[in-house]
Amino acid sequence: MWGVLVLSAAANAITSALGVNLVLSTVFGVVTLASGIALVANYRTHR
Repeated sequence: MWGVLVLSAAANAITSALGVNLVLSTVFGVVTLASGIALVANYRTHR
């Protein structure tokens, strides 16, 4: 899950910086946000 977070955050930063299609950048942002939420939820249930 950490890999998904890192890769999607990097892809989001690259697509935003290069001005690529807004929809693609938004998709990467949503994936980043979802993986971050999943990591926090997993941490809270297993601590």
